Amino acid sequence: MGVRLFAAVYPSEAARTDLAATLSRRSLAGRSVRPAQWHLTLAFLDGVPDGRLPEVRAAVTQAAAEVPAFTLRLVGAGAFGSVVWVGAGGDTEPLGRLAEELRGRLAGAGFAIDPRPFRAHLTVARGVHTRRPEVAAGLAALANHDGPPWTVRQVVLVRSTLGPGGARHEPVATAELA
Repeated sequence: MGVRLFAAVYPSEAARTDLAATLSRRSLAGRSVRPAQWHLTLAFLDGVPDGRLPEVRAAVTQAAAEVPAFTLRLVGAGAFGSVVWVGAGGDTEPLGRLAEELRGRLAGAGFAIDPRPFRAHLTVARGVHTRRPEVAAGLAALANHDGPPWTVRQVVLVRSTLGPGGARHEPVATAELA
């Protein structure tokens, strides 16, 4: 069966607090993602055999070593179907380079990588009926979100276990940026 893993960048506490305050003033009426789990996914892997975890860790470490620290902000918002997301602003070029570097290393090691282009986003809610007028108004207001900047200094490799009440995330490794 294997393990579900993802490599991600986590926003700072200040960025999470700011976004949580903004969301508390919006009507989205879905299953909210807990702020502690908010992250920008760089690469997702499903069904990784336990014995290959060191290869994934190595790819994360090597990719992180190629990109210097950079600054991001949580900005804007939108929806993919019933999933509401907040975007990334600031130094997004290094973020994209980090994602591509990591995906390339993982693909080179034989891992199946999602072929869709990287789109930096942080999921804040699922199961949202985005066509409801009150939700559409909340999304329109959230589209103007412009959070405080933070410096990205590391990538976190996370094990994701699905269960009742949603996914449980467990960090299994961190890698410092160059």
